[in-house]
Amino acid sequence: MGATRRLKELNPTIRCISLQPDSSFHGIEAPNTWPAPLFLEFMTRASPMKFEIATEDAYAMARRLASDCGLLVGISAAAGVYASVKIAEH
Repeated sequence: MGATRRLKELNPTIRCISLQPDSSFHGIEAPNTWPAPLFLEFMTRASPMKFEIATEDAYAMARRLASDCGLLVGISAAAGVYASVKIAEH
């Protein structure tokens, strides 16, 4: 979130997208220690574009990265890779 602000300072045309779980019951790590209204307001200001991801897709990408690329990453990192691939496909 801080990186988005800094990148936009350096390049106002950059496109930053927030990655969020698609449901309240998920296995993707998030800053869940913040009160929800404060977190949502901050995310909206920092990155108005949102991409929702299912936990199952994040887990599947983690397995794929491990088996195909030899990369052992956590679920939140795998979610980021999954979202990047889907956004790049469009």
